[in-house]
Amino acid sequence: MFLAVFAAGLWADSSALLADSADNLGDALVYVISLYVAYRSLRWRAGAAFIKGLVQLAFGLGIIIGVVIKMLGQPNRLGSRSWPSLP
Repeated sequence: MFLAVFAAGLWADSSALLADSADNLGDALVYVISLYVAYRSLRWRAGAAFIKGLVQLAFGLGIIIGVVIKMLGQPNRLGSRSWPSLP
């Protein structure tokens, strides 16, 4: 799912789709970590929770930085990929 949404986000130059793909990747990583530490000690689970928080924070900051860069860049011209949005 991550790859499909990521590819669509790149093709459409969509921050929303790229953010959704980052969220999907983050969820998958969190599930893998959770399954790995499910029956381990409390220390392992606390460390996993910290890592999960860092992963979500990193993706969030990356998305915010990407949006700010787009806002400060060149004005967006209406291209061929945007024609369905015309009234």
